Amino acid sequence: MTKATLFTQEGLLVGFRLAGHAGYAASGADIVCSALSAVTHMTAVGLTQVQGLEPLVKVEDDKGRMVVLVRRQQAQAAQVLLRALELELGAIAQQYPHHLRIIYAERREFKCFS
Repeated sequence: MTKATLFTQEGLLVGFRLAGHAGYAASGADIVCSALSAVTHMTAVGLTQVQGLEPLVKVEDDKGRMVVLVRRQQAQAAQVLLRALELELGAIAQQYPHHLRIIYAERREFKCFS
């Protein structure tokens, strides 16, 4: 099962972490993993290359992990893409409830950002 953690700060989405393999099918044929990879990578590309934001982006494809965190001062600008991701993850979780779990975590400060 994949676990998606959506990070919030002061009522805003400020990032996400995706961890684990969905286990819907064998590696390379897993449509749930493919969908999750597509929507999370698109979100990261949208934040960095379309909006010009500078989030922390860490991807470990071999381990099925991805983390994206935006800076507090850029959080408002990131809401459209992060809320769209939230909606799409919810739709995937509704269709494949045994393969994706979504949780929310409050982030007060980011040690990786000054």
